Amino acid sequence: MADQNSVSLIPQPNAPMVDAMLKNAPDGIVHTDLQRKIIYCNHAFAQIFGYDNVAQLKGKDFLQLVDENERQQLEDEIFPRLEQINGWRDIIFEQHQDDGTVAYLSSSGFLILDEQGASEGIGMIIRDVTESYEKQILVQQVIDSLPGIMVVKDRKGVFKVANRRIAEIHGMTPNELVGKTEVDIASSTPEQEAEFLRSDLEAMDNKKPVVISEETVIGVSGEPRYFQMMKVPLIDEDGLANHVMVIATDIHDRKMAEEENIRLREEMLAVQSQTLKELSTPIIPLMAKVLVMPLIGSIDAARSRDIMRNLLAGISEHRAKTVIVDITGVPAIDADVVDHLNKTIQAARLKGARTIVTGISDAVAETIVDLGIDWGEVETLRDLQSGLRLAMEQSNLSLKTR
Repeated sequence: MADQNSVSLIPQPNAPMVDAMLKNAPDGIVHTDLQRKIIYCNHAFAQIFGYDNVAQLKGKDFLQLVDENERQQLEDEIFPRLEQINGWRDIIFEQHQDDGTVAYLSSSGFLILDEQGASEGIGMIIRDVTESYEKQILVQQVIDSLPGIMVVKDRKGVFKVANRRIAEIHGMTPNELVGKTEVDIASSTPEQEAEFLRSDLEAMDNKKPVVISEETVIGVSGEPRYFQMMKVPLIDEDGLANHVMVIATDIHDRKMAEEENIRLREEMLAVQSQTLKELSTPIIPLMAKVLVMPLIGSIDAARSRDIMRNLLAGISEHRAKTVIVDITGVPAIDADVVDHLNKTIQAARLKGARTIVTGISDAVAETIVDLGIDWGEVETLRDLQSGLRLAMEQSNLSLKTR
């Protein structure tokens, strides 16, 4: 039985009806032997290759009509398909014309079989598709010039059109992407791929664009790249939307810059926080083995813990024997703060340092009394000057005042 891509027998071209059909066909038709020598061709074929008389072509090798740079591909890749996959369809090749222009020819080829089913020759249909192909090239150039992604997909997520940007991301050419899906080309998870298709169908079903503020695309490098996407339904003459155009703007550099700014801001805030912490609980080595910690502003539980840590660290660093904690600048305290101060004093005592609290305001004193807190064992003085005098006396030093 003859293959569906083969012809059992071409009628003799001298049959009036067949002869008329072949002569007037708009496409070039040629019949060659198995060595590709032309047995018959119609007028359209002759015109395509720059001949006025079909008789001039009889016996010529078909490949000798083709541009040299295309000839090798036809010889090595296209003609072998006759036996391997029963011919070919819509293979386009270039043909330079005498006027210097280039024609784009679409070719389809098939084996011609005799009545016994043996290969008798080769049949080819050649069509000049220059106008449509040039438009296709122009459209491809336009979409390739876009800085972002541009693709068209059908309802199954199959790529119908793709530009160079997305092809480069996936290490392919635009033509190689056509016919594939996200599953074929992406390193996304099944959940991400399902979400891609869901948003595609949403745009087509609702016939309204869908905007995705941020989408991750993973290319051949394996590294994620970030895009902002718009999915626009393509509505045909019947009002149906069976394709969606995806336009994606690359926001990767902007996102990386934003993340870097966030990181730098967090680092700066951390530094500021540490600086403020140090400023809010300063340790001043006033003289040999005497430290002063002046506290200003409100004290909460977190700051109380910082006071204890800094004071203990200062005692260790300076080998202090006396510590003066001046709270002149503290407007108010509560039971928790007083408890933390008590613990700080006890911790300093355990480190071998005596603690003197100075500058207790009337409001702070009232709070301590109202709370029923006993500071009987805490050494307190009216102001910092008194505290300094006591510390110096204990160190056998004197404080001269004017």
